[in-house]
Amino acid sequence: MKQSNSWLSGLWRAADMASRSASPASADDERHAVVSNPPSPTQLTGLVAAEAKSHRRQHSDQSRFSRPAKKNVRRARVVEPETDEEYTASEDWRRDCRSVAVLGQGSFGRVHLVTFQGGKFALKSVAVASLTTPKKREHARSERVALALLRGHPNILRMHAAWTAPGALHLATECAWGGELFRHLQRRKRFAAAETRFIIAELAAALVHAHKHKVAYRDVKPENVLFGGTGHVLLADFGLSKIVSIDEKDFPTKGCISLCGTPEYMAPEVLDRAPYGGSVDWWALGMLSAELLTGADSASFSHVF
Repeated sequence: MKQSNSWLSGLWRAADMASRSASPASADDERHAVVSNPPSPTQLTGLVAAEAKSHRRQHSDQSRFSRPAKKNVRRARVVEPETDEEYTASEDWRRDCRSVAVLGQGSFGRVHLVTFQGGKFALKSVAVASLTTPKKREHARSERVALALLRGHPNILRMHAAWTAPGALHLATECAWGGELFRHLQRRKRFAAAETRFIIAELAAALVHAHKHKVAYRDVKPENVLFGGTGHVLLADFGLSKIVSIDEKDFPTKGCISLCGTPEYMAPEVLDRAPYGGSVDWWALGMLSAELLTGADSASFSHVF
């Protein structure tokens, strides 16, 4: 059969290649997948490189990194360690990481730039006082569990450690120097077809990996898509994700019922309060694709679907 040269067929070829190239990192742990990292499109690489350079220049004052860490005299504990190695790593992070600057702040907490053993990382701190309901506390726990389960995929933000301290929950992750897709979209207004295809293909690879482990992401949107320093996509913020205990054949359509996510990207079954599954992530990815290509807000063309 003759292959079409359309944008859509190119997207699916790229997503299929990324998915088929996934393989276990070791025979002992199939959770750690390895996917090939091809170069990103030239224009997009330059865009992300400029953002990364700006962040690094902003936080390059070496005197700030040499300051001694503030000692936390209050007792802290590691969050539910699964292995002795994980416990030791989290204890080391809690004791030795040093806060350098605030990268961002939201209603639930802050993201700090920290140093640990000579490297720079992001530390997400969620205020316990903001977790006022059982559902919010469950969302905070879901993010840590999902990131630990999906750790190792190159298009999912890597979590290095997690621990609790009085008044806050902490997640140490890699630092996404390329910034948010949302910020780049605001600047660019729209992306070229090749750039959009690249972004969506890498997001598709991340979602395929999540669905393989029965994780419904449920919040695909530009604010949750980050770029690493080399221009590759990193899916972040798994606070609304859900690990579904259900048969694989039922995962696309069953297992969830909560009304959660961002309204502009919600699938019809979510808005209708009907049972749904991981397939809602593909609806949201399609909405994001149209937004990147046209520059129009997703709410302006949601009626078309």
